[in-house]
Amino acid sequence: MDILKPVITFFGKLSFKKKIGIMIIAVVIPFLLPSYFTYKTFYEELNSIEKEQRALKFIYPLKELIKLIQQHRGMMQSYLEGEKVFEKNIKENEKKVEALFLRLKNLEEKFKTDTIISKSRKDIQNLYSSLKLENIVDKKESFKLHTALIRKLINLKKEIANFFGINQDKNINNHYLIVSLFDTLPNIQEFIGKIRGYITGILTKEKIKNSEIENIQNFITILFSEMNTLNYAMTHYIQNRNDVQELEKEFELMKKRVKNYLDTVEGLIYKREQMVPKSFFSYATNVIDNIDTFYNLLLQRFEFDLQKRKSEIFRDIFLLTFGLLLVVLTVFYLFLGFFFSINRPLEEFKKAIKKFSAGDYSTSLNIKTNDEMREISEAFNTMIVQINRHINYLKWYQIAINSATLVTKSDKKGFITYANEAFLKRTGYKIEDILGKPHSIFRHPDMPKKIFEEMWKTILSKKTWKGILKIKTKHGKELIMKTSIVPIIDEKGEIQEFVAVRVDITDLIRAQEQIKRMLYHDTLTSLPNRTKLIEDIKNKRAYSVIIINIDDFRQLNDIYGYEAGNFVLKESAKILKLFEQNGWRVYRLPSDEFAFISFKKRTKDEVLEFAQSLIQKLEDNIFIYKGYEIKILLKAGVA
Repeated sequence: MDILKPVITFFGKLSFKKKIGIMIIAVVIPFLLPSYFTYKTFYEELNSIEKEQRALKFIYPLKELIKLIQQHRGMMQSYLEGEKVFEKNIKENEKKVEALFLRLKNLEEKFKTDTIISKSRKDIQNLYSSLKLENIVDKKESFKLHTALIRKLINLKKEIANFFGINQDKNINNHYLIVSLFDTLPNIQEFIGKIRGYITGILTKEKIKNSEIENIQNFITILFSEMNTLNYAMTHYIQNRNDVQELEKEFELMKKRVKNYLDTVEGLIYKREQMVPKSFFSYATNVIDNIDTFYNLLLQRFEFDLQKRKSEIFRDIFLLTFGLLLVVLTVFYLFLGFFFSINRPLEEFKKAIKKFSAGDYSTSLNIKTNDEMREISEAFNTMIVQINRHINYLKWYQIAINSATLVTKSDKKGFITYANEAFLKRTGYKIEDILGKPHSIFRHPDMPKKIFEEMWKTILSKKTWKGILKIKTKHGKELIMKTSIVPIIDEKGEIQEFVAVRVDITDLIRAQEQIKRMLYHDTLTSLPNRTKLIEDIKNKRAYSVIIINIDDFRQLNDIYGYEAGNFVLKESAKILKLFEQNGWRVYRLPSDEFAFISFKKRTKDEVLEFAQSLIQKLEDNIFIYKGYEIKILLKAGVA
C-alpha cells in the first residue's frame, strides 16, 4: 500500500466532484474519441457487407426466375408450332414462376427495398401475365416479349446490386465476381436460352430460314464475346488463390459444355445432325443447368468472401477492444487512489443501508469528513426521519384497507407475492398455496380472455384498471368481485408490482339476476314472458310473429285438473323450445298462448310452413299424465 500512498493523499484532499472529474479526464478522454471513430469505421463496413448479403437473397430467386422464363420461352416456341406435348410442362413452369414472384415480393417487404425495385418487379410480373399459355398465340410476339422480360429481369438484378451497394464494393477480387454474376453469366444463359428457343421452334416445323440462321449466328458471336469476358474475369479472380480449385474445375467444365452445345447447334442448323424438339430442349436445358451450377458456385464464393471479411472485421474489433482494456489497466492505478479515498465513508453507508433494509429504521450516519460525504450523510439522516413518519402513516392505512377489502399483490409478471387475511378467508386458500402462483388460479372459466388482455394492456400502460371479475374459490365456488388493479411505479417511472383491491359483490349480483329473471321469464315454463317479448321487439328488428293458442284449454283443466294443465303447458314449452333456431325465438304469453318471433326476414310461405310444422308437432304429440293420454288441438295466427 506504500506505493499508493501519494495518490491516496492527493485524492483525499479533493472534493468528491473533483475526484470524479479527474477520473473522467484520466480514463475517457485519451482514448475514447479515437476509439469511437475506429468503431464507427468498423460498423460502416459491417453494415455494407450485411447489405450485400441481403442483396444475394434476391439474386437466388431472380436467377431461378430467369431460368424458368427462358424455359417457358423455348417450350412456348414449340407449343405454338404445334408441339402440344409441352402443354403440361408449361403449366408446371408457370406455377413455379408465380411462386418465385411471391417470394420476391416477400423479400421486398422484409428488407424495405425502394419503390423503384418494387415497381420494376410489378412491371415484370404484369408483362409475364400476358405471356401465359392462355394469353399468347403468336410465336414471334411470344419470343420477342419473353426476351424483353428476361432483359428486364437481368436489369432488375443490377438495380438490386446498386440499391444494396454491391457495385461499390471496395474489394478488387469481388469486383471480378460481381462482373461475372450481374453481367456476363446472365447474358451467357440468356443467349443460350434464346438459341434453345429458336432451335426448338425450327425443329418443330422442320425447316429453317436464312434469316433465322443469321440470327442464330449473331447469338453465337455474342455468346463467344461474353465467354471471353467471363474467362478474363475468372482468370484474374483465380490467379494467386489456392482455395478455388473446385471453382476452377467447374469453370473449365462449363466452357467445354458450352462449346459442345454450340457445335451441336451449328450441326442442327446446317443439317449435319438431327434431333427431335423435346430432346434438344432437354439437352439445352441441361447445358443451362450446368451453367447454373457454376453460377451457384460463384454466388457461394461471393458469400464466402463476404463472410470472411466480416470475420476479419470482428477479429479487428476484438484486437482493438483488447487494446482498450490495456489502456484501462494503465489508468487503474489512479482509480485505486480515488477508491481508497472514499472507501471508508462508503462502508459506513453500506452498513447503514443494510440495517435499514433489514427493518432497523433507527439507524443513522456520523461521517466526519470535509467533502460532500458529510452532506450526503446528513441528508440520509433527514430521509430516515421522514421515512419513519410515512411508515407509521402507511401502517394505519394498511389496517384500514385490510379490514374492508380483499387485497393481493403480484410482481411484474403477475405472480402473487402477498394476500391479506380477508382474501384468504373468502377464497379458502392458505398463503403458502398461492405465493409465487399466477392469478389465473382464481380465474373462472366463464370469464372471456379479452377482458384479461384489456386489463394487462391498461396496467402495463401504468394506468389503473377497474372492472367486475368472476373468480372461483379453492373449492370451486363462484365469487363476483368489483376489482381495481393499481400498478406501483418506482422513482424511475418503472412498474415494480401490482396491487389488486377487491370488494365481494356476489350476493348483490345474484339478487339482481334473480329479479331480472323474475321480471322477464315465465315461472311455470321458464320461457321469456310477454314483458321480454315487448322489450325484444323494441330493441331488435322483428319480421314475423306467430301466436299459438291451445283449443278448449279450460275444458282440459276441468277434466284433468289444473296440475295436468300445467303439465301440458310445460311439456309444450319443451317441444316449442326445440324449434328455437335460425332467428326464431319462443315466448310464453298469458294463459294457454305461446308466441314465436322471427328476427330474420322470411317469405310468407316460409313463415306459414314453419307455423304448420309447430302445430303438427304439438298435435301429433301425446301427453302422458298419471296414466292419462292427453292430446291437444291448436290455432295459430300469423302476421
